[in-house]
Amino acid sequence: MSAHQLDIISQARQGNPKALSDLLNRALSSKNIKIRAKLAQNHLTIFAEGNALPNQQSLMGVIKRGISDLGIDCLISVKVYGKTINTLGEGWVDEIFLKDDPNPSKSVSPAARSKSDGVDWHQLRQQAIKISQAGLLRGHKIVTDKRFITGSVAFVLLALLTTGGVFGFNIATTRTNDGKVIAAAQTLIAEANAPNAVGLDALATASEKLREARDILRSIEDARGSRYATAQAELTQVRESLQAVESRIKAEESAVSNWQDGQAMAQRAIQYVNTPPYPLEEWQKARDDLSSAIAMIGSIAKSSIYADQARAALAEYQEKLAWMDQGMANERTAMDILLASDNLARQAYDYTNGRYRFQTAELTQSKSLWQKAIDQTKTVPPTSNAYRQISDRISLYTRNLNEVDDKLRELDSCSSNSYSSQSFCNTIFLSLSNPASAWR
Repeated sequence: MSAHQLDIISQARQGNPKALSDLLNRALSSKNIKIRAKLAQNHLTIFAEGNALPNQQSLMGVIKRGISDLGIDCLISVKVYGKTINTLGEGWVDEIFLKDDPNPSKSVSPAARSKSDGVDWHQLRQQAIKISQAGLLRGHKIVTDKRFITGSVAFVLLALLTTGGVFGFNIATTRTNDGKVIAAAQTLIAEANAPNAVGLDALATASEKLREARDILRSIEDARGSRYATAQAELTQVRESLQAVESRIKAEESAVSNWQDGQAMAQRAIQYVNTPPYPLEEWQKARDDLSSAIAMIGSIAKSSIYADQARAALAEYQEKLAWMDQGMANERTAMDILLASDNLARQAYDYTNGRYRFQTAELTQSKSLWQKAIDQTKTVPPTSNAYRQISDRISLYTRNLNEVDDKLRELDSCSSNSYSSQSFCNTIFLSLSNPASAWR
């Protein structure tokens, strides 16, 4: 804790209204309540304003606990005015009495204080005191009449009954006030309706009401006659409900994020290969992105408001994924065919490369290899991206085949002339294009 914070707390303990305002404003910042305080002759006045009317019981509980925790001894009473911002005369007033006022003419009477509970406890106490005083007089008279023992017993019993009555009144007051607090908390719990809250807005509202109910229940102290045990039981249930709601809020926030991000990624992936053909690597990228989108959307909980939309989207995207798989399979087939035809072309070229003497059978074999390369290349699927590459290959293979075919005819023609030697006829110069250099 910083020195500045310690200084504010120290000033607040001395009843400094500005320091108290600062601390209360920090404590109530999440509730959007603004606090102003002023101090006059040990009577603290607090003005609490919010966009909505501050909850009286909740706010009084927070203020009472704060003053108690700080241990402020100088205060006699705290009066709180609750109202909405920019309104006149609309709101509530409540007061906490911390000790007897040494100057009663300037403080609210105990009678007025007790009437806020709906029962005139002060009048009852005054009656009890009068009864006690009458008992004392009667006891004195009994003593003077020499009936001391009997009168003393009666006096003690009467005093005990009177004192017990005063304590009983206090206990009854505490129980009545605690009952109101618990009832207010139960109302908030019912309004929260946490089990049936659906969507982020409803869950956030439920969380806010449960937090308010929790703060109200915390205000019930473990004192004689209080309903502390009942409040603690309610508090346990509120905490469990609040934990469940906050867990659902996190799940719903995750669902919102996964739905939005998954949708965007899926649409990009589908658009990326919307008009095939494409190279295999582009098909693969689109498929990887769509698979990631499907995983995101598939992780949305069944309890989310996006569950139905997610289920419908998943069915559509699974179909798109199968379509991409087919596109990739088609491209792989085309590439395998193209690779096989290229291998045949290299064999055909290597079969004659670097040679100048050929037999008819050898040239015939070379011609056959070039024809196989051409035929293999023509089987590349027209819907594949590889199909764009076959035209140049077929053209090169056909030129080489025609070159070999021409030489084969020359060899046959030469051999048919009786004056030509075999050595002369078998010497052939081939000018073939190297397919390996062409596709490098």
